[in-house]
Amino acid sequence: MHSTTLGKAKVEAGVLLVERWILAALRKRTFFSLAGLNQAITELLDRLNNRPFRKLEGNRAERFAKIDRPALRALPAESYQFAEWKKARVNIDYHIEIERHYYSVPYALLHRELDARYTAMTVEIFHRGQRIASHARSSKIGGHTTLDAHRPKSHQRYLEWTPERLVRWASTIGPFTAALVDKILQSRPHPEQGFRSCLGILRLGKTYGSDRLEAASARACNLNACSYQSVKSILSTGLDRQPEPEPPLDRPPIQHTNIRGTDYFNPEEEPSWRQNKAFVRRLKNARFKMDATVEDIDYRHPRRLDRQLIRSLSACDWVRHHQNLIVTGPCGVGKSFIAGALAQKAVRDGFTSLYLRAPRLFRDLAVARADGSFGKLLDRIARIDVFLVDDWAMAPLADMERRDFLEICDDRYQTRSTILTSQVPVTQWHDQIGDPTVADSILDRLVHNAHRIELQGASMRKTKNAKPPAMEETRNDP
Repeated sequence: MHSTTLGKAKVEAGVLLVERWILAALRKRTFFSLAGLNQAITELLDRLNNRPFRKLEGNRAERFAKIDRPALRALPAESYQFAEWKKARVNIDYHIEIERHYYSVPYALLHRELDARYTAMTVEIFHRGQRIASHARSSKIGGHTTLDAHRPKSHQRYLEWTPERLVRWASTIGPFTAALVDKILQSRPHPEQGFRSCLGILRLGKTYGSDRLEAASARACNLNACSYQSVKSILSTGLDRQPEPEPPLDRPPIQHTNIRGTDYFNPEEEPSWRQNKAFVRRLKNARFKMDATVEDIDYRHPRRLDRQLIRSLSACDWVRHHQNLIVTGPCGVGKSFIAGALAQKAVRDGFTSLYLRAPRLFRDLAVARADGSFGKLLDRIARIDVFLVDDWAMAPLADMERRDFLEICDDRYQTRSTILTSQVPVTQWHDQIGDPTVADSILDRLVHNAHRIELQGASMRKTKNAKPPAMEETRNDP
């Protein structure tokens, strides 16, 4: 709602009217879904808008149709995208820097200050209010996004800057500096993309002197470390003043009975080591909250746990067939442990996994939607082989939560596997989700191809924490 200072009192009076006629009328009612609350508000709002004025003719609905509706404009064709603006000056390579990535502009705008508008997907560049370039957003640090149309026609170099001029300038310092600059220019798809690094290296001569820069360039060429950061590091650490290490002598191998040689080592152990390292990486990325394994599942506690079903699921065929798993039961019966053990077994068999509690999942989705990384988060979840959502449907879902979860289910349907744990029975999930249409879509993708483990019984925590009965003291009376 927008108003000027003069209309502030009218706006506050309108807010007070809504509080009295809508909020006050609903203050003692209990709603179990957002749809039911919206329906009740709509009914009271229609009643308020059709209520006749006391001192004027007509009502609010008639005034809106006569005055406000003709002035309304259509909604934008595209949804709103968060964008940031930045002023950037064009360097001699006709690129500007946005978030440590370089985007090209027409070469005629060298040294001009431009306005850049960038979102999560695009980068737009403006000069005096006119858009002169548009690029897809790239997250590659230090990379270049260049359009051939922005380069000078007929390969004419912009203004006075050419690769040959940079090499000639470097040769005045020394042959190794010239060779270093030439290597940098030849290593880039377009020579202009190396101009920044070359100019930065040449400017180091003003700080450290030409002799030290030449020595640092010689060391960088020998190490094949042809970059501005490498040369700067050599100068700042004083490596240019130290003698270069002598190359190792080419000596024949020593023959001795105590030297086992390469044949001693088993080449078959290399793949095993790599597999173990990959397993540790997958296990770390899964972020399980407990170290649960299928070998540690307790079958002694009376909770209707089918040992044969657990053995069947441990083979991970359900993951290969892109099926789901639902574990339900009261608090403390070990739902999270069983789900985590089966997910970890999948990780041991080479699959990727990710553990998240449902409240944390919805919070991460809301944050990603706000900072523009929502699409990346959905893509990351869609690539996980086994997605474990703990404490699912513990509370009714908000509208945005159920729609976001529907996107996840749709991306993973028949391509990946999902594990859900919940204290709420599956028969009540429809009510917890809320919107009937969205609920049908979610459950159709989750439940119909899912294995179910329905646990019962008392909490295992009570059993583990229960104190043993006190021993009766026995003594002989005299």
